Amino acid sequence: MGMLSGLVRWIGRQGVCAVAGSIAGSFTGMIIGLALMAAPSHALPVGKALVVGVMLGIISWFLVLLFLIVFGRYLLRDIVWQSFVTCLLAGIFTVLIVNALRQPYLGMIVGWLVGFLIGKALCAACNSQAVRSEG
Repeated sequence: MGMLSGLVRWIGRQGVCAVAGSIAGSFTGMIIGLALMAAPSHALPVGKALVVGVMLGIISWFLVLLFLIVFGRYLLRDIVWQSFVTCLLAGIFTVLIVNALRQPYLGMIVGWLVGFLIGKALCAACNSQAVRSEG
């Protein structure tokens, strides 16, 4: 078993929000990293970074839906809103952090970590809410 396939299996067991966040953060980090590499002396102002984060979050949401529906065999109604919130937050925070670090070559790794942590936090929040509503 390769290290990458083990990592993929481990992420898959962390919850759908963590998976969505990992995909969205990685994609967003890759795109913003490439953009910042093309113009290394130009960091984005915070307002523009927020707009870029929202746009990349929405684009990554469509990618996440594609991956989770086709490969994860989830139903759209089961993941549409949770994945939207996760992707939007992952996109915004990834762009802000990568832009602030000014280390574009770390974009994908930073994005994966940010997206994963946001996803795990949202999974935990959903699980605690479900426990409260049951009891």
